[in-house]
Amino acid sequence: SIRIRPTELSGRQYLLDSWVLGFQLFLDNDVPTAYISDAYRIWKSGVNATNGTTVTGLPLKPGQWSRIDVVFDQTVAYVVTDGVKGEALPAGGCESNPHPMALGCTVFGKDFFTGDIAEISVAPR
Repeated sequence: SIRIRPTELSGRQYLLDSWVLGFQLFLDNDVPTAYISDAYRIWKSGVNATNGTTVTGLPLKPGQWSRIDVVFDQTVAYVVTDGVKGEALPAGGCESNPHPMALGCTVFGKDFFTGDIAEISVAPR
């Protein structure tokens, strides 16, 4: 869960990033988007690819506080934007990536979020 107030909604802006073999939450223009890697499938198949699930929430408005929740239970994933649930998609996988988690940009220091972050929490469901 993260509560944000974007001041600009253009391009890709990362809120949380642990690289493509883990978890990513970003704004794609005004749309909150979560990517959950199926790193186990990548490891088992030996394929150097980004197999995973991408789910989206409702568009945001600049200057307005919004709460974004990403729900993932090893079977489905979905984004909840200000209490409104987005489309649930089948999702499997796990966070098996030794990379650090970046807040407000990618782990490579790019695609910075423009706005305010008031709170963030991660909890098992």
